[in-house]
Amino acid sequence: MPLNHCNRCDASQQSSVYGTSGGIKWAEKQLSPDETGWLADAYLSAFPDDTKLMRTVAELLGSPAAGATPAAEDIQEPPGRVETTTYRILRDTELARRIKRKHKFCCQICGEFIEMASKKRYAEAHHIKPLGRDHKGPDIAGNVICLCPNHHAECDLGVRRLSLKTLRQVEGHTVEKAFIDYHNKHIYGSR
Repeated sequence: MPLNHCNRCDASQQSSVYGTSGGIKWAEKQLSPDETGWLADAYLSAFPDDTKLMRTVAELLGSPAAGATPAAEDIQEPPGRVETTTYRILRDTELARRIKRKHKFCCQICGEFIEMASKKRYAEAHHIKPLGRDHKGPDIAGNVICLCPNHHAECDLGVRRLSLKTLRQVEGHTVEKAFIDYHNKHIYGSR
């Protein structure tokens, strides 16, 4: 069952994501249930209170998504809450917004964008050399690209090789080759 979600910047084509039994079919690879769970968890963690998003992801996957708790029909009282503490890397959100605006929220790989009901566009900023873990990439414009959610996930999962020749470029945003090389050597094919 397709979930139509993307538009091309030139409005000439549309794209779909397909849920399969226990996984998602991406452009180049069928993700396993483990990879799909990681992907769902990564995106849902950005919107933890969005139960509609959780239900949509669960419906697409054909099973409860990571972070989405199935309705408990035998319990009449609201669920309890637990306070947690997390540590995260502080990112320059203005830098990410500036790069997405320069690219008009179009993916630098496929040229697609997501248009929401409010007519605003949605895209994601991707750090080519990741900021966290062992990578310790910098939070600078040359290390950030504007991607659609599908290509962002493919880059995070290491199933997408990057090339400066094929990335869509705009004046005022230069992607540094050293970060592309790092991605292709250390991220691509690593999972």
